[in-house]
Amino acid sequence: MTLSLGTAALAAAGMALLAGLTGLVLGLVLRWSQWTRRWWIEGPLVGGAAIGLGGGLGVLGAVLLGGAIRLDPETLASDPWVVATLLATFIGNLGALVAVRVSGRASAPMLPTVRWFVLGCAAVIATLGFSVGWALLLDACGYAPDAQSIAAALHNPEAWIRVGVVAFVVLGAPVTEELLFRGWMQPLVSRAFGPRVGVVLQAMAFAVLHVDRLWAIPPLFFIGLVGGWLRYKSGSVLPGIVMHILNNSAALLSL
Repeated sequence: MTLSLGTAALAAAGMALLAGLTGLVLGLVLRWSQWTRRWWIEGPLVGGAAIGLGGGLGVLGAVLLGGAIRLDPETLASDPWVVATLLATFIGNLGALVAVRVSGRASAPMLPTVRWFVLGCAAVIATLGFSVGWALLLDACGYAPDAQSIAAALHNPEAWIRVGVVAFVVLGAPVTEELLFRGWMQPLVSRAFGPRVGVVLQAMAFAVLHVDRLWAIPPLFFIGLVGGWLRYKSGSVLPGIVMHILNNSAALLSL
């Protein structure tokens, strides 16, 4: 099935409007309600908004793009579902970030010294090394992960789909995930349990929420730890964003 750019743009606009309104309402609730000022309430509310919006918008987007409503692997790997899932993940995270921003609980990233940007770049060696080692271990155990739908989308004849996938993987996902997990969740949990526990717990959440790729949880957990450590030590999400962008770019080149 051939998807038009105009159809995808209309679907994205509708999804973004819904996510923005949801984030605005949730942000106002977080700001005005005293009962939401505990980490175990704020966390599920914002995290649930990101997950719920992502899942709901993914199905809505697939319908708007003309996809079939079947949950078999072939359907989920089709163009409408791949495009809708990427859009929904990005827009769902943005909706949650709108809620945090409106509520006044966003942690503004400080501008760290050049040293931390260099460390962010160097940290990519560790994340890629862990990912390669994990892949070799899986291969030695006789397990070959299924080819990702993103890899198929990169060879799509529609140029705008290829560009959209690259933009999401290289920029969209790293920026929104670092802001959501390291910028919001880590300080939230750290205030309750201390900075080191905060680093570990947000990394666990970051990894586990990628439930579509269970085999990838260990390397994702490691990436979360590295991003959390950079956030904790530098006081900024920017070195982690640099690390995440470079890591995803290298992974994209390997597909």
